[in-house]
Amino acid sequence: MTAAVALAEGSGAARPDRRPFEPGSRMWDDVGLLTFSLTAGSAFLLQTMEPTIAAVVDEHSTFRTDPMGRALRSIASVMMWVYGGDEALAEADRLRAMHATLNTTDAAGVKHKALASAPWAWVLHTGVFAFTEGNKYFSREKLVGRQFVLHKAQRRPARSRFRHRNDSVNRPTGAFIS
Repeated sequence: MTAAVALAEGSGAARPDRRPFEPGSRMWDDVGLLTFSLTAGSAFLLQTMEPTIAAVVDEHSTFRTDPMGRALRSIASVMMWVYGGDEALAEADRLRAMHATLNTTDAAGVKHKALASAPWAWVLHTGVFAFTEGNKYFSREKLVGRQFVLHKAQRRPARSRFRHRNDSVNRPTGAFIS
């Protein structure tokens, strides 16, 4: 057992029953492909479109001063989630703890918390998007059927919240977004 796992286990907090990805899972088989990195960047880019993530990243991230280092650390973390075994679970705990302190107030006085449910969900959704896009073009075995598909009743509320939230965005004349 490594120090990171020991630290997480020694925290005294009750942990839900979790298990890491295993060989033979879609994540295990696809994320390690070199081609994964061709679409993984889209998740990070899309994440910064969410207002809370943009505000927190702008204040706390090293992406402006060390963009390559930031990208490499992010990819290393993703690889740890997938291939790290028990260390993957410790990495998830480390990320939650680190993000718990990443809060900011933007120029308009709006307070942003990195672990608020909407930005946290957006991170997960962009990860699914990047994974499925990569799968579409590069995976040996394509995703089929209804994998990663939201029920129609779940899509409409999410779409209306997104549109309402972005009503104030200045769009260029002739924009294709309705």
